[in-house]
Amino acid sequence: MNGRRRINVAVVGDRGVGKTSLITSAAQEVFSERPVPVLPPTRFPTDFAVVSEPVDVIAFDTSSRPEDAQAVDETIKAADVVIVCFDAQRKGTLQRLRSDWLPRITHLRPAAPVIIACCKDDTEETLPTDQVREFMEGLIREFPVIEVSIRTSSRKLRSVLDVFYQAIKTVLYPKAPLLDASTGRLTTPCVKALLRIFLMCDSDGDGALNDAELNTFQQLCFGQPLTPDELASVRQMVAERMADGLNDAGLLFPGFMYLHTLFLTRGRLESTWTVLRLFGYNEQLRIADSVLDRLPRPPGTSNSSSSSDPSSSSDGSSS
Repeated sequence: MNGRRRINVAVVGDRGVGKTSLITSAAQEVFSERPVPVLPPTRFPTDFAVVSEPVDVIAFDTSSRPEDAQAVDETIKAADVVIVCFDAQRKGTLQRLRSDWLPRITHLRPAAPVIIACCKDDTEETLPTDQVREFMEGLIREFPVIEVSIRTSSRKLRSVLDVFYQAIKTVLYPKAPLLDASTGRLTTPCVKALLRIFLMCDSDGDGALNDAELNTFQQLCFGQPLTPDELASVRQMVAERMADGLNDAGLLFPGFMYLHTLFLTRGRLESTWTVLRLFGYNEQLRIADSVLDRLPRPPGTSNSSSSSDPSSSSDGSSS
């Protein structure tokens, strides 16, 4: 598709929860009082979302008829991300997230991230916010594939774009390779990758990133340096929360890890992925073949991402 990455989004849920309206209101910015039963595959405008790479987003509406259950299963299997809808005015549709939809999705497509869309959140008849929040908190603990839950109204065109934007982000900036959902800690491959990056940025080799090194890193990854006030704020935040994250020489590796953990737990996965990809890592947290091919090759050896990853060396530095 002209070099654009295709993202298949499956939209599922019980009958009448607002699946079709969610798609049409997001893709076309219109709301119909009488939506068609099931939409054909719907391609979003190419400028729909500003993300790190060009994407083609295609939403797949699904039928609620029992006789179409197999077709729904096939749509889930082919999806890069699944949006599960429930009706904010019908408690049964919320409960079926736990009893039916999430077990079904995790069985059919275990690796697919899930976005929960609380549809029809636009009348006084909606379920109490505290009740929904408590249910969702338990659901997220039980099903770590859930990335986020968003309250929406297709009628009012409220937060419908955000549902699909978050869906795109979960595909482009996956959480699973970086963060262990059960512990809330960085995964071992992520720690190794960040250690390699930290060591590469520590130009004087003293084990800390001073202000100049931190700003070089910031400029390289995000296109602009930190202001003196921002640098002071970073130092203060790390000092208050991470006893071994800072010393007189600058930011230590535990502090560097803490900042990235903060990015991830606050939903800013794109920040950490921007850093990782700039330093040559792919979504499996291996050095990409295109980067390895540019590295000097010792005589009699070949570069291969499956057998040689600089982050796997004993000191975490580039091999």
